[in-house]
Amino acid sequence: MLYSIEIHGNGAEVGIHKLTKAQYDFWTKDENKEHLKWAICEDYSEVEDSAPEEAYFPDSYIGLCSLARLGGGYLGGLMIEIYPVEFDDDEDVDALYSFDDELNDFIEGLTPTQYKKIVNIEEFEFPTKKSKTPGYLVWKSEETGMFLEGEIDVGKKFDIKKLRLNFHKVNGDIFLESVTYDEYQLDPNDSWEANGTIEAEIIKA
Repeated sequence: MLYSIEIHGNGAEVGIHKLTKAQYDFWTKDENKEHLKWAICEDYSEVEDSAPEEAYFPDSYIGLCSLARLGGGYLGGLMIEIYPVEFDDDEDVDALYSFDDELNDFIEGLTPTQYKKIVNIEEFEFPTKKSKTPGYLVWKSEETGMFLEGEIDVGKKFDIKKLRLNFHKVNGDIFLESVTYDEYQLDPNDSWEANGTIEAEIIKA
């Protein structure tokens, strides 16, 4: 039996970049913090001319991910639709499993046993402090659209216990990164569009 799984809504791409001491010292000053998100977009027009050259970034935010590049759909900002697309003519369609609502509602409707099997949340851990890395730049580019859509052969019937929702927790946000069913992975389809909202902050090592 063939099933379709679609997930769409809001999410973000996240980059984590190691900072030099000069960058950390400069961008953690109160008078410079407000200009950080423009600086990672290569706009230094509001930065004082006296700023040391070492404080500038070598690239725009897309290239600033020396430690990690993560992200995906926000746990609280996604819709999920699961429905059969190919079945025997003599089957009762209304009796087949289907779901069409917010991902949060889908998860809240799981039993404790189902939750343990289906929901996997891995928290990103920053490295233990090293003297050469005083802190990290964490940027987030908001995106929206269709996160994932695909069809899977579930055999005789859809078994919800074989579904896996793989999340990553990054700096307080929880992102859906991938979905698998019985070890078959449905890959994100790259049809997300950035909405122009970029955030940036400095995390001390």
